[in-house]
Amino acid sequence: APDLASAHNNLGATLRDLSDFEAAITAFKQALSLDPNLVDAEINLAATLNLAGHAAEALILAQKAVEKAPDYAPTHNALGLIYFDSGMIEEASACFEKACHLDSDYGEAQGNFANCLARLNQLEDAIDHYDIALRIEPDNADNYISLASVYSRLGDHALAKSCFNRALSLEGESSKVLTALSNYQGITQLPWAELEHASNSWFQSIDSSSNFVHDKKDVPNETLSIGFLIDRSCVSDVSRILEPMLWN
Repeated sequence: APDLASAHNNLGATLRDLSDFEAAITAFKQALSLDPNLVDAEINLAATLNLAGHAAEALILAQKAVEKAPDYAPTHNALGLIYFDSGMIEEASACFEKACHLDSDYGEAQGNFANCLARLNQLEDAIDHYDIALRIEPDNADNYISLASVYSRLGDHALAKSCFNRALSLEGESSKVLTALSNYQGITQLPWAELEHASNSWFQSIDSSSNFVHDKKDVPNETLSIGFLIDRSCVSDVSRILEPMLWN
């Protein structure tokens, strides 16, 4: 039964990667019916429920997983991602910090913790954790784009551009990078001082606890576009919340 449960868990992960969330949820539930103690299936189910729009159910399941395996870093990371997507940045930060404490070589958690620190304006600490994450996962383009955003906010434009270009070099013609590259090419003629101003305006226009723009009518379109690029943590599912609003 444990081997069969793991097979269903692996199937669920594959289906989730294909964005077939309902089928993935069924596979994870089947895995848990065969082995209720398979924590990886539990956190995979929570993450997929969250992606499918069932945030409340996902949160309860992830909290139970943490209670069941409090010393297992991925449970804290999974719970943190659900908090993050819900705009509960401080709660998410605490979860990611715990995951990093339990496993300092957990690159995903280090990057997620850095994203939270950046959202909380703890920029120097964010850089430290992005650096750790990139030492563990040196080919993670998302972290380079996030780090570029932080350097831009600190006014270190040379490092910001270097990080962004590194991200582009890593992922070639992936759809994510092509989208970022298209936006980047559209604003490269602007001085970095203007980009910094747009970035600052962007951060002033959002509610850090929810990642939503207060009133789009009060924010110039170019600030929304440029700000989204500079802030584009590509971390994560924050782009799911922001992008439809910004480009519609």
